Amino acid sequence: MKKTHCVLVAEKDPDLRDALRHMLEAAGFSICTAGDADAALSALDAHEVDVLVCNLHLVEMSGYELVRGLRSEPRFAGLPIIVMAKGRDAAAAALEAGADETVSIPDGFDHLVGRVGRLLSTGRSGR
Repeated sequence: MKKTHCVLVAEKDPDLRDALRHMLEAAGFSICTAGDADAALSALDAHEVDVLVCNLHLVEMSGYELVRGLRSEPRFAGLPIIVMAKGRDAAAAALEAGADETVSIPDGFDHLVGRVGRLLSTGRSGR
């Protein structure tokens, strides 16, 4: 039986979080969601997450802080992370923090499914 990959979507806006969940579920992924950074960390402990998709603007800590924190923990060092960012500077800072990919808000959402699939097939980008 083929494994269904789990994608964790960390997004504070409930409507956007729901839209992303539906889009990724339609592509065949299993989805867990979090509305803030603390919930994302709890979900990572509770589920076998294959890819994290997060916004830079989360509650409690920024997406930058979340990514940096995850990269500092050996158990999450290989977790592929896609950050939703608005603008080139934000995207560059997300990559510098340790994200593997960035998706432009909202223009890049049509590329999100492909990027998740690519990271699952190739693993981390080697950053």
